[in-house]
Amino acid sequence: IVAGARGGADVKSKGYMGSIEYTSGKWRPFLLMGRSKQDTTASGVTVVGQAAFPGRTGDYKDYQYGLRYDLSKRAMLYFMSGQTRDTSTTGDGTGARKRDGTAIGMWTTF
Repeated sequence: IVAGARGGADVKSKGYMGSIEYTSGKWRPFLLMGRSKQDTTASGVTVVGQAAFPGRTGDYKDYQYGLRYDLSKRAMLYFMSGQTRDTSTTGDGTGARKRDGTAIGMWTTF
């Protein structure tokens, strides 16, 4: 077995994403949602330290929501939060990961 080597892989993926934003004066709440799926099949050499690598499948779901506030034509404050779920299965047997994130900031253009 050769360390770090792998044979060819075929990757197929498909996904979609959609969003909506509502404007009410200087306030702009928004919602964004998406989903994608990836199928990878591999053959050939197995990487050292992994079980046999027949392939992996990923199913990803994510959403974000937030609020924007326009300070002026060129400046805005924002808050957003969201989550990504990854239910992929891999050669190492892991899966069902969840990541949460939140951001607060200011955006300016010149």
